[in-house]
Amino acid sequence: MKIFRFAIVIPLFFLFSWLSAGSGPWSPTGGMQGARRIHTATLLDDETVLVAGGLGPAGSALATAEVYNPATGTWSGTGPLQNARAYHTATRLADGRVLIAGGQSSGTPLNSVEIYNPQTGIFTQANPLSTARTKHTATRLNDGRVLVVGGLGLGGSGATASVELYNPATGNWTAPGDLNGAREQHTAALLSNGQVLVAGGFSAVVLGQFSRLDSIEIFNPANSRWTPGATMKRSRSAHRMIRLANGRLLAVGGAESSSAELYDADANSWALSGAPATSRFSGHSLSLLEDGRVAVVGGSRQQGGPLETAEIYSPTTGLWVVVPGPGESRAFHTATRLTSGLLLVAGGQGAGSSTLASAELFEAPDPPAPSLLLYPQLALGGGFRILLFVNNQDEG
Repeated sequence: MKIFRFAIVIPLFFLFSWLSAGSGPWSPTGGMQGARRIHTATLLDDETVLVAGGLGPAGSALATAEVYNPATGTWSGTGPLQNARAYHTATRLADGRVLIAGGQSSGTPLNSVEIYNPQTGIFTQANPLSTARTKHTATRLNDGRVLVVGGLGLGGSGATASVELYNPATGNWTAPGDLNGAREQHTAALLSNGQVLVAGGFSAVVLGQFSRLDSIEIFNPANSRWTPGATMKRSRSAHRMIRLANGRLLAVGGAESSSAELYDADANSWALSGAPATSRFSGHSLSLLEDGRVAVVGGSRQQGGPLETAEIYSPTTGLWVVVPGPGESRAFHTATRLTSGLLLVAGGQGAGSSTLASAELFEAPDPPAPSLLLYPQLALGGGFRILLFVNNQDEG
């Protein structure tokens, strides 16, 4: 008996986009009162969502804010902010208030800080940052303090290495020690051990060009020290990074090619984790779903222009699944996981450089259950292929 075996190689994203076609995970919800992009969205303790600031249709920073009520699918005005701003950070404090820090207005980095009280709907001016900054990060530590890192400084000074800590108990800022290297448009994530990992971004301008980074630094709140960590597999800026349920970090986009990678804190190592079907240069959202999978939505191409695509990553299989995209192309939007498990995707840059007021709800489809053999597509820089094995038996 002769047995012949041959393999048909199919790009994985084509198969999964076919498997998920027509699942219809998107539904419209009430639009915001004002169009905006590069704003912030924060889930509040009462299950509503605070949206603040951003850039309006005219390209100017906004002082407006509004709150989304999932029970009614409607928005209502709140605030306003004390200072119009975009590219700022919004961090929910342990007591339910929201810390709004930095950002920019009319292209000028801000050092102003304000706190939103959901009980009163009022933004109150707080003690300012020592260093004005925009395109920075803010991370709430396990002890309730907020770590603000890097960003662009005043007067064309480029990226800053400045770091500041906010203490909600006193309302004061302290300087725990600067980064080893300046960076902006980086990401930051709280590790399972309570330390903070800062990854990628742009450093100083060299010969008229931004230098994209693959380096990371890790902050230890116990001694306020920064320690270099393992470099990423790809240099990244304006990417997105999230902590998975298993404690690893997933970094997506912001590189020259479509790629994603995982950080293992125990091993202090990065590993490529498949290749998303779509390259997302900046402006995408990355959200942890209830079941531990991760949704990436929209973003912009390297040549500009928003995307109308979405994908889901499974940490269990290491695979990316293409799902139907949002009803509108979006970049520089926000995506907030509601207590119902739905994602609220709001605003952003739309087609033709428009600014959107619309919002949509995303309900992740059930994961597919492929029974085919998968193997890493190492030769093509990550991703996976599928082998369909066929037996041809010739007896005699």
